[in-house]
Amino acid sequence: NQILDCMQSLLKEKDPNDITLAEISKLTGIGLPSIYYHFPNKNSILIALTERVHALWRANIRSYVGSDTESWQDLIFQIISIGANYLNNNPFVPKLILSSSSPAETKAADASQSLNLAIAIMDRLDQSYEGINRALYTEKMVIAMYILDGIWKNAFFQSNTIPEGVLKEAHRALISYL
Repeated sequence: NQILDCMQSLLKEKDPNDITLAEISKLTGIGLPSIYYHFPNKNSILIALTERVHALWRANIRSYVGSDTESWQDLIFQIISIGANYLNNNPFVPKLILSSSSPAETKAADASQSLNLAIAIMDRLDQSYEGINRALYTEKMVIAMYILDGIWKNAFFQSNTIPEGVLKEAHRALISYL
C-alpha cells in the first residue's frame, strides 16, 4: 500500500511515463530490490493502483443509498455521478486510466474491471428494484460502462474534467442504450 500510495501521490504531479521505480524507492524508503519483489516493473504498480481505484468505486456504489431515486434511471445517474465526482476530485485517476499517455497495461486493466463495475451496479439496482433480468442486463451494463468510459475519455481530452453537461449527456447515452 505504501508503494501504491506513493505512485498515487506522484501521479498528481507527473505523467506516468516520468515516474521511475528509483524515485518511488527514494520517496518511500523502500529498497529497490524490495519494490521489485512486490512489483516486477512500474506498469505492475500502475495496474495495481487501477485495480484499487476500481475496488473503491465498487465499494462506493454498493454502499450508496439513494433516498430520492424515483426510477432506475435516476439511480444510474447518481451512480455515474459518484464516478464523475471521484475522477474530478482525484486528478491522478485520469492520468492513470483516461489520458493518452496512460500505459496500455493500465487501460487494459481498466477495461477488464468493467465487468466487476457492472456487477456492482447490478447489485445496487437489484437492491432497489424487483424483476431485473441480471443475466441480460449485466452484459448490457458492461457495454454501458464501455460507452461511459469513451465519453469520459473524450471529456478529459477536451477539458481535463467531466463537466455537468457531459455527465448529463453520458447519462442520456447510457439510458438510451439500456
